Amino acid sequence: DFRGHGDSANEENYHPRQWASDREVTDIMTAIAIAEEWLEHRDRPIDMGLFGISRGACAALLAAEHRENIRAIVTDGAFSSDCTLEHFLKRWASIFAKVRVVAENHPPEFWRFLRWWVFHRAERSFKCRFPSVRKALVRMLPRPILFIHGARDSHIPVNQSRLLYAQAAQPRYLWIVPGAKHNQSVDVAAEDYAQHTVQFFDRFLAGERHPSNLYYGDLIEGITASEREYHHISLDTESADDDSLLVGAGAGEEDFD
Repeated sequence: DFRGHGDSANEENYHPRQWASDREVTDIMTAIAIAEEWLEHRDRPIDMGLFGISRGACAALLAAEHRENIRAIVTDGAFSSDCTLEHFLKRWASIFAKVRVVAENHPPEFWRFLRWWVFHRAERSFKCRFPSVRKALVRMLPRPILFIHGARDSHIPVNQSRLLYAQAAQPRYLWIVPGAKHNQSVDVAAEDYAQHTVQFFDRFLAGERHPSNLYYGDLIEGITASEREYHHISLDTESADDDSLLVGAGAGEEDFD
């Protein structure tokens, strides 16, 4: 459990938020260390995978940046707090701004400054940090990641997983589940959910290391045009449809099925 959840004790003067903070990252890093110790005592490899949902997905990605033995990651409803905040700032501005032209014509630098200011105030008030998942993905050593997101997610727009998918190195996969709301993909598409996640870990974690599941930098130019378009996605999520999408960009352009 994260601190303050389930049977875990809470830190005095810390109240968990909807977004992953440095506290949740520390909790996952501690759990990883305990698992490593357990494996080492039994003379087993310390390679492992991470699976996280919503805030847990964010914390898993943030923690994986610092642990090279995390060989595969599955996220459901992941988001980067900075991009998500900017999305909602723009939405709130369009709702509450008295002059519509003012809300719609600020330059990108304005929104970047505004989100920095909001996070600065929030971190001082809550006495924690909210790391950027987007930046962590840029710094992270390449490893297989499967991004899952519900097409009808009204809490975290589906485009947030698309943005993270665009930042991740190969091999990477994106599955948009039609009809699913936030954290509901496993209920809407239970059979496919189990199949995709189990096959993903079977291939990239349980399987032997071989050319088809390792990253090669010279293959980054080999992604298809349809996959390359994810590198130019804006924060506009209004056009996201409800169609199922499963794309992958990995060694040999092969799916993990």
